[in-house]
Amino acid sequence: MFLGRVRRLSRVHLLTSLRYPAFRWLWFSNLSGSAGRWALVLIVGAQLFQLTHSSFWVGAGLFFTQGPVILLAPLSGMLADRFDRRTLNVGSSVLGALTTGVFALLSWTGLLSLPMTLALCVVFGVSFALQITLRSTLVPSLVPAENLLNAVSLSQVALQGAQFIGPALATPLLVLGGPPLAWTFCSLLYLVSALLCLPIGAVVPAGSSTTQHYGIAGSFRYLAARPLALAAICAVAIHCSLTMAYQGMLPMFVSLDLAAPSSIYGALLASIGLGAVLGSLALARFDGERYRPTLFIVSLIGSGASLTVMAATQSSLVAVIS
Repeated sequence: MFLGRVRRLSRVHLLTSLRYPAFRWLWFSNLSGSAGRWALVLIVGAQLFQLTHSSFWVGAGLFFTQGPVILLAPLSGMLADRFDRRTLNVGSSVLGALTTGVFALLSWTGLLSLPMTLALCVVFGVSFALQITLRSTLVPSLVPAENLLNAVSLSQVALQGAQFIGPALATPLLVLGGPPLAWTFCSLLYLVSALLCLPIGAVVPAGSSTTQHYGIAGSFRYLAARPLALAAICAVAIHCSLTMAYQGMLPMFVSLDLAAPSSIYGALLASIGLGAVLGSLALARFDGERYRPTLFIVSLIGSGASLTVMAATQSSLVAVIS
């Protein structure tokens, strides 16, 4: 009886932020949009490798889908400080739906070339840069401050869960129906994401017309005054620069090292998402301050170690587990 009560309390604690309706709508919107994004990673990687048989162009295409964040994240942050964040988020999701819809049309007509693929990747990258910032800025507006860490953790569960759901659903469509069907599914996910965000209502920053905005220089001054925050950002930046290249290498890794069918490529992306879901759930459960340094170090070391195991294996099963 006591253990049953503890389990019920644990579940309530874990899902606390979902009791707020606006956050629930955002959570499902993020889940759908992020599933679309990871479906895009799968399809772009497979299609570029089919076109070029080169990891360089696969990596270039995936970089263009994410690289604009470097330049546009500060701009999207300034927009979020001045305008309705819900409307901006809906608009960025619609742009993602249109871009992936054009991918579907060009794939179906056989007109999709390497230059056109890279150009569309850049357009998608613009929408992604807006989405990733706006989703983050919406969360603090929808839950009380005492539930913010739980809400952020649950948001990560949605984002990482999408990394499992997107490839898991898109892989059979890609294998059985080809890129046009998979792109259509991807476009629908972004459209659903936009529709789910509408019930949230307007989210206009308090004092947006009077708040002084400091821009990039002010952001660096803020970090300089907080060494721990600056160290965390630098650690993540170095970590990502060393490990995130795996996305561009996966198609050739599956084809040459594992000598496996393209479905294993989707299985690898889905398994990475599944592991990320488990990690995010652990973070939502162990959200106390005393756990954070250990979790941060384990996450930094663990991801590099798991990629090392993957690099050394020729077994699809070991690759999926790692």
